[in-house]
Amino acid sequence: MQLAPILSVAGAGVFLGDFVAFKLGRRWSGTRLPRALDLLGSRRWLSLVDAVVERYGLQALFGARFLPGVRLPVHILVGLQGMPVSAYTRVSLLSVIVYVPLMFGLAYAFGEEIEAALESLQSLQEVAWGLFLVGVGLWWGIRVWQSRPSVVGPGRSVP
Repeated sequence: MQLAPILSVAGAGVFLGDFVAFKLGRRWSGTRLPRALDLLGSRRWLSLVDAVVERYGLQALFGARFLPGVRLPVHILVGLQGMPVSAYTRVSLLSVIVYVPLMFGLAYAFGEEIEAALESLQSLQEVAWGLFLVGVGLWWGIRVWQSRPSVVGPGRSVP
């Protein structure tokens, strides 16, 4: 198999996926986004990402390529901020040209170790779910405890 066509197709897919997010950001109005963020409960987190994009612009877009979890919001936000399509395309393509071969190279170099790591993580899955459920139970219990009405008897004062 030829590596160049594989990298080209993978890079095109990555770029097009990001470009769709960018175009959604350009299309969303100022009223739709706040409602969506209120539903998701992520307005504060996105305001932090927005401040970084506002301050660093093209550099933030390039760097976001290498930060999972930040990539999608950054592409939407640069679209919302009205970044020109030509500037977005240049920086996004440059980041894809660096990112895709880097990820393929890492996967090739550490492929066997990645498989062993995934097997280890899978064996810890039950423990992780157990800790997650305990955490949710504690959170729910604290919320219920805090929302209970306080009962004050005759002659007693609330501390």
